[in-house]
Amino acid sequence: LLAAVWPGRAGERVLDVPCGAGRLLPFLRERHHEVVWADGALAMLREASQRSAEAHPNVLQTDAVRLALRDRSVDGVVQFRFLHHLPPSRAKASVAECCRVARRFVVVSFFHPCSVHHGQRRLRDLLRGSGARRHAVTLARLQRWFRAHQFQLTAHRADLPFAKDLWVAAFVRTEA
Repeated sequence: LLAAVWPGRAGERVLDVPCGAGRLLPFLRERHHEVVWADGALAMLREASQRSAEAHPNVLQTDAVRLALRDRSVDGVVQFRFLHHLPPSRAKASVAECCRVARRFVVVSFFHPCSVHHGQRRLRDLLRGSGARRHAVTLARLQRWFRAHQFQLTAHRADLPFAKDLWVAAFVRTEA
């Protein structure tokens, strides 16, 4: 999915936030990016560094909703398998931070609410009497969040749209 929407160019500096165990590093290195890993959990940064046999990227411990980076300090940001963990207000704040630090593009994954998988998850949560543990957002809402920061949707993909809930979208800055 990620490869189908990727707007990055060889040699660009890309922030992977949160990087988790570093599973996107091979994808980013294949595209010849300078990689910056960021995660709020020091344990994840350590695990990512231990799992990587190649040269480690730049590493930064920081909160994805308040990134410890200057405005437009990286060419692009990838935020994969993260937004669905945040309630809408924090997801929106995280998108704003990605837009703030990215010079050119941001790629995010998200759970779409109009899918069989999401419906099953919500039903399970309701039957257990628990609140939502995974949060979904529509593509239209994401577009509004990004538009507020002068980013425009350039591509999006889903693996079995409306059956599975994982979607990926790429946004590119519209002003210089």
